[in-house]
Amino acid sequence: IYALGITKGTTDTTFSPTDDLNTAAVTLFVARLLNKAKPGACDLTAAGDELAAAAGCLTGLNIAPGTAEAAAYDPTPRAQMAVYLIGAWHHAAGRGQPPEPPAKPAEPAAAPPLANTAGKFTAITAGAHHSCAITTAGDAECWGSNQYGQADAPAGKYIAIGAGWEHSCAVTTAGDAECWGRKFSGQADAPAGKYITVSASLGHSCAVTTAGDAECWGYNGSGQADAPAGKYIAISAASTHSCAVTTTGDAECWGADWYGQADAPAGKFTAISAGSTHSCAVTTAGDAVCWGGLADAPAGKFTAISAGSTHSCAVSTAGDAVCWGEIGSGWGDAPAGKFTAISAGRHHSCAITTAGDAECWGSNRSGQADAPAGKYIAISASLGHSCAVTTAGDAECWGYNGSGQADAPAGKYIAISAGAYYSCAITTTGNAECWGADWYGQADAPDGKYIAISAGEQLSCAVTTAGDAECWGDSRFGQADAPDGKYIAISAASTHSCAINTAGEAECWGQGGRADVPAGKFTAISAGHWRSCAITTAGDAVCWGPIPAPEGVTWV
Repeated sequence: IYALGITKGTTDTTFSPTDDLNTAAVTLFVARLLNKAKPGACDLTAAGDELAAAAGCLTGLNIAPGTAEAAAYDPTPRAQMAVYLIGAWHHAAGRGQPPEPPAKPAEPAAAPPLANTAGKFTAITAGAHHSCAITTAGDAECWGSNQYGQADAPAGKYIAIGAGWEHSCAVTTAGDAECWGRKFSGQADAPAGKYITVSASLGHSCAVTTAGDAECWGYNGSGQADAPAGKYIAISAASTHSCAVTTTGDAECWGADWYGQADAPAGKFTAISAGSTHSCAVTTAGDAVCWGGLADAPAGKFTAISAGSTHSCAVSTAGDAVCWGEIGSGWGDAPAGKFTAISAGRHHSCAITTAGDAECWGSNRSGQADAPAGKYIAISASLGHSCAVTTAGDAECWGYNGSGQADAPAGKYIAISAGAYYSCAITTTGNAECWGADWYGQADAPDGKYIAISAGEQLSCAVTTAGDAECWGDSRFGQADAPDGKYIAISAASTHSCAINTAGEAECWGQGGRADVPAGKFTAISAGHWRSCAITTAGDAVCWGPIPAPEGVTWV
């Protein structure tokens, strides 16, 4: 595929074989492949932007749903990839426009919902789109999605059960493990042996044998099926990690630890559950303890803060850079030094030292972490590029430039913000200027005079010299519907936006959960993809988002 020009390289750094696939990559691959099968089908040289040209071509051919969606760096579901491929095949084979997708085949009959199931139960488990339980008579019953037969519980008597993504497993009264449903990674191929408990997840399953050993089978891309030696009483399998409780009551986890979900705390536990990005357990005292997730802000006093896609960073009053959340692959490994400003992007971060130098760390696939030499007063890190304002007032951007987001215009600036595929800045005369992708009008800066500006994923927000908040671009969730009021700071994310009013209160609008702001007085605010963070007038860092800790649960 490299020789055909479908991909740009063959090595780990140019092909990145272990990276997750995203829509932009699929769009480019399919457009290039279509051109090989049917020369001239897509003009990928249009406007000098191959990705934008590919997105426009596939959208025009009725293969992609829209140019913005086709050029997004979002994870690509297998179904979307299948739609792209079959659409390309239709054109390559001379069949014209792809037909409307056929109606979804009827699923095998699902078991009735719990409310319609008479009986008493001793155990219950919730999977992705189905649930299972064991009756007091020992029968297994499942209900919900049954596309792969995951809700077709076999006849028999059971003592333990686990519902995964598209499969289920159970332990019979004889101690045998039985699994049913989808088995693309062998997750439903239960090994022979005698077991006391079982847990099913996305692509793997785990169980504890009668001898107390932990056994896992199925997909092992992150080491989630590499059960350690030891003796256990409970086990739980998640999508990319697994956890268990030893016979001495300790919690152990293995596999992916991008969010700290496998960093089990010390203590004694009786039960455990591994989630997608976090884990929870019950202590011997009956308390609930959770770890991982996007994590709460650390203790300390801070002067600057930035919420990125899955991690956040701040500058302490001592000038140290601190990052938390998903800090894998180096983007949360803040360097030593003293800093005055900081910005957390998708998979990289940037900061300005007290000497005025720019430093970036984390992913550098597009050169977004290659901060140029110079002295700077402002900096912003985004998806695949970064921007900064020099002490002379010039705007400089580096990294990915597929939509012109790194082509900073000439001029003098006082503030800058790097968005997903575009950038915005405020000139020394107070005008707002944006450049790069403009699919939702996010780069159509309105006339006016501004003191603050923020470029999000597909929308922008700014504060006028009169203190009014103005937003433009994508507003499908109301994230561009700025409320009336007077403001001193503002931040735009993906599906929500936040600001600090002149009374020091935080206000957010847009998608629910991300806009549920805490009470208090604040001096700085940053809206991230999943969470938002702010600094109180006392200097404390506070974060909130769609996964708050409920009352009685301690995040560690």
